[in-house]
Amino acid sequence: MNNFDMENFESIVVKNFLSEEHIKNIIDDFQNKIDNNVKNNKNKYADFKINEKMGMFMYEVEAKNNPELFEHIATRLKEVFGIELPSSCGLQYLRYSKETGFEPNVRPHVDRVEKEQPHMIAFSLAINNANKEPWSMYINKTKYDLKDHDALFFNATNTLHWRPSRKFSEEDYFDVLVFRFYDYQSKIILPEELQKKLEEERIDLFVNYYY
Repeated sequence: MNNFDMENFESIVVKNFLSEEHIKNIIDDFQNKIDNNVKNNKNKYADFKINEKMGMFMYEVEAKNNPELFEHIATRLKEVFGIELPSSCGLQYLRYSKETGFEPNVRPHVDRVEKEQPHMIAFSLAINNANKEPWSMYINKTKYDLKDHDALFFNATNTLHWRPSRKFSEEDYFDVLVFRFYDYQSKIILPEELQKKLEEERIDLFVNYYY
């Protein structure tokens, strides 16, 4: 990771990052968990984590249960960026849905968990949304409409990312895969002037573009 410049990473779309088979297996795994919950007379999203702030269910796609998938991700990261698969990484299946009890949304934000947050590169990849109304991804003011196999990579810690306000029906949902990897070797606190700039830009996006 030492030669990979996370701090100045520029957003990029990688076409066909995952294959049809990979995506099908991930969707089937997710759906099987829901079906088993229903079969056992549980709420269909029992045991799924809920992000109340964003109105989404979260399901961890674990490497130990999906070795071939993570081998593929490792191969693609090597091909595209010339880096090895970091040990500090994670893949999540996210479902935005009003069944969480909260309104789904992705307001303009950057991802910050702790004061000395390592830089984080993420990819966002919409899946399982055939025949659904598109829900565009924005990096700052740049719009991305991604196909099911395409991954949008960006620095999630210093780049504002969001999706426009959207009304969901009770049955509606939107599914996204998010993969994150971190650089714990060089924790960098964002300079105060950059934090101020990002906050000003976030407010501008929220007030003038989000709705």
